Amino acid sequence: MASLLLASVASVALAHATIVLGTLSLEPNPPQPGSQIRFRLEMIDPTQVPIEDAVVRIDVTPTARGAAVTATFDETAPGIYEATLVLPQGGEYALLMRDQTFRQEEAQAKLLLNLDNAAVDPIPFVFPPTVTASNNLATWLVWLIGLPLVAGVVVTVLVLTGGRRGDGPSDA
Repeated sequence: MASLLLASVASVALAHATIVLGTLSLEPNPPQPGSQIRFRLEMIDPTQVPIEDAVVRIDVTPTARGAAVTATFDETAPGIYEATLVLPQGGEYALLMRDQTFRQEEAQAKLLLNLDNAAVDPIPFVFPPTVTASNNLATWLVWLIGLPLVAGVVVTVLVLTGGRRGDGPSDA
């Protein structure tokens, strides 16, 4: 029973605390400098479960001179996030993807984007695990040790008491 409940809860990853795989794509493709460009981000965990309820920002800075542009992604579907920006010129841009889902930590990924009127392939990247604050150690210990221990005790009790229903030979 407890494992069934855990399996149903674990089917959707709300935010994250470990490695996250991301893929960034652009629409329209090829992108046109000076017009709106939709940045589409897909985030999944290593088991292919969509990452939901994440807070992700993008900082776009031309590698030549120019001002940085920042946007926050909006979740449009489970694990799918979108942001729209106008990049005024062609050329190369440095992208800083920032996952700010948790207050005490921020995962970052640095990417390069070249807008030279050519199609841009989806850009795969990884948000690395981040250092968690020491006040979260107790929470991790409960989830990693306490919960499996309780589930093991429940299963053991059910197995040991389940076989004693009087199924043996009758004395009559």
